[in-house]
Amino acid sequence: MRCRRGLRGFTLVELMIVVVILSILATVAVSSYKRYQRSARQSEGIAAINDIRMKQETFYNTYSTYLSSTTDEDSFTGELETELRYLGFYDWPIECPNADEAWCQLGFDPPTHRVDGEQKAYFQFQTMGWSPGADTPSFINNPEQRWVSATARGVPDDNLSHCVLLRISNESREAITLENQDCK
Repeated sequence: MRCRRGLRGFTLVELMIVVVILSILATVAVSSYKRYQRSARQSEGIAAINDIRMKQETFYNTYSTYLSSTTDEDSFTGELETELRYLGFYDWPIECPNADEAWCQLGFDPPTHRVDGEQKAYFQFQTMGWSPGADTPSFINNPEQRWVSATARGVPDDNLSHCVLLRISNESREAITLENQDCK
């Protein structure tokens, strides 16, 4: 039997170099995907709070008052899911029509996603607005004028300890992003 010297396989060092290169490429790809996913979620939240702000202005033009989902700056509608398969999502507990619920009166329904057959949202929401005798939240700079705000709080990634807060008001007209906020 003749042995061909020109044909040989890969050495262990060559295979290890290929594995290292592939792992570096995979790490870069995963981090880029996570960054893209976070950006897309924040864009969805900004679109939702802009929708709330527009609905509040329409309500004000009709009734000369704004609606508030809460009077507490730290209170949001939507419960953070703790079950592993729903990690990073919120349950939206509002069922419309409900005449007593501010969200139903505004006609706001948050953007949801189907996860294991359930509709879940990426954010909790809050809206606060001027009405006669209403307390002004701390983030409103000019309490003498009519004011309204819409806020979304969401988990930007799998780390449930920090949340991103997106807020828009008729004072700023642009969404403000506050990173690393407390989720509870």
